[in-house]
This record gives sequence, structure tokens and C-alpha cells, in this order.
Amino acid sequence: VEVITIRPESLLLDRLRSLVYWRYREDGLNAFLLVWAQKEAIFPSKVRSLAKDTDVLGAFESLWRLAGNAEKRKPRQNAIDKWLERYLR
Repeated sequence: VEVITIRPESLLLDRLRSLVYWRYREDGLNAFLLVWAQKEAIFPSKVRSLAKDTDVLGAFESLWRLAGNAEKRKPRQNAIDKWLERYLR
């Protein structure tokens, strides 16, 4: 059986582009949940090399810091909402 998968870095960039360019809140939340749940499996250097647009790269860097502050537990909802609101204006 052959199983085709997508790397978390590619999925993450797709969700961040959706947040930044189309202002889809749900995709931004999905990006946060992906990073928070799979942080050990994501290679930031790979994301940085694939993120050619600076807006998405900035969103990734701020998301990575937010998730990094949540090593032990999920950040408060208001911190997540504050991060999302930067891209929903």
C-alpha cells in the first residue's frame, strides 16, 4: 500500500497563506494548532526556505514564537486571538 502524505511545513505554509492573503481565521487557527501539536516534527529552516513571500514568513516567525512560549501548555485564547487579529484587518 502506498500512502502519499504532505510535509507539515507545506501544510503550514498553505494555512498561513490563507490567513494572510484571504483572511481565513479558521486556517490561521489550524496553523497554530499544527505548530503547537507538531512542533518537534516541523523544521523551521525548511519553512523559511519555502516561504518566499515576506508576509507569510513574518506570520510564521510570530506564530513560531507564540507556540514556543507554549511548550508546556496551550497559550490563553486571548494570545491566540491577538496573533490572529494582526492578519485579519
